[in-house]
Formats: sequence, C-alpha cells, structure tokens
Amino acid sequence: YNRQFRIAVLLPDYRLDPYWEQPRIGIKRAQKATRHYGLVVDRYYFDPMKVEAFTKAADSIWADNQPPNAVLFAPLFLKQAQSLLEECRTRGVPNVMINTNVENSDSLCYIGQDSFQSGVLAARLLNFGVNRGDTVLMLNLDKSITNAKHLIDKEKGFRQYWKGTRDRHIQIVKRDFEAFNEAGKLDAFLAELLIEYPRLSGIFVSNSRAYKVVES
Repeated sequence: YNRQFRIAVLLPDYRLDPYWEQPRIGIKRAQKATRHYGLVVDRYYFDPMKVEAFTKAADSIWADNQPPNAVLFAPLFLKQAQSLLEECRTRGVPNVMINTNVENSDSLCYIGQDSFQSGVLAARLLNFGVNRGDTVLMLNLDKSITNAKHLIDKEKGFRQYWKGTRDRHIQIVKRDFEAFNEAGKLDAFLAELLIEYPRLSGIFVSNSRAYKVVES
C-alpha cells in the first residue's frame, strides 16, 4: 500500500568504538534486504562514554516530524534505557534491544549474549591458567559501571564462579580505568598494579577493549 515503516536505531557511535561497526553493517544489510517493503531506518548515534549523549540521542527519536513505528537500541545505561522503554510503552511503539538486556515485559526480544554467563565463562577460562593463591583482575576500560547493566551482570557472574573455588584462594581485584586512550597512562596503571599485586596472573577485560591491554 505504499506505506513506509520507520525504525529508529539508537547505537553507540562506531567511529568512537569499532566494536559497533559490525552491528551497523548488519543493520545496513537488513535495510537493503527489506527496503522493498517500505522500510526506512533512521540512525541515532551516541558517545558510549557519555550518559548525556545517550539521553540526547534518545530524545531526538521523538523530536523528528515522523515518529518511528519501532525502535532498535543498545541500552548501555540502565536508568536512561528504562526511560526510553517507558516512552516506547506510553506511545505504544514496539522495541528490540541488542547487546545489553534490560528485563521488561514490553520488548519484543533481546538479541545478544547472556552477560552473567559471559562473566562466569571468563572466570572459568582464567581458572585454567592461574595457580593457587594467585590474583586475577577484572578490568573495566571505561567509566564506572554503576549504571551499565551488562557490565554489572558480567561482574556478578565473574565473582560467582570464584565462590566455588575458595579452596584455591584466588584473590579478585576490580578496577575501572577511564584514561585508556591517553598515551602511556594505561601502561603506567598496569605497571603499578603488577607492583601492588606481584602474583597478578590473569586479567579479564569486561568490554571490547582487551586489545588495549595486549598492546600495553
């Protein structure tokens, strides 16, 4: 009937975090495959390091002249994502979440990993490579994770696994480090940790920036 169906896509800016390049390509391919159905994709990008950028981009979805028929988004920030979910609920707009799952009864589905089990698996793999009495580090190369549900769930899973290996006396250390893009600062940070914890023998990087640690 020559109708258009608009999907608002809210994602972290792939130019700021290369992890999001693949989801962007996938969405582009899906749009190409379904454009004969009148599907239009409106993209809204935000800085994954800034909560206010997510809020501003989410507000822009409803500020456009033609509101979307559906929303696809990555709810990196829990409180702000809940506000967007409430807006979708109020407007009767269906939504799908990717990468991070915020439990609610209104989303059509969630596409992504089980963050809790991701943390469990990371700990289990590290357990093969550490010795009794060693130290393992859970490192978040980002801002504090207090509002990032997927990272909170990963930490819970990571810690849960080690509870079952108390006889090995593995010490767990948790750190957030924001200045990972500033030359030399990550090197110095890791060097200090190795001095502070001489038996540090394993690192779990909780997001897509593990390569930063490898380079250091």
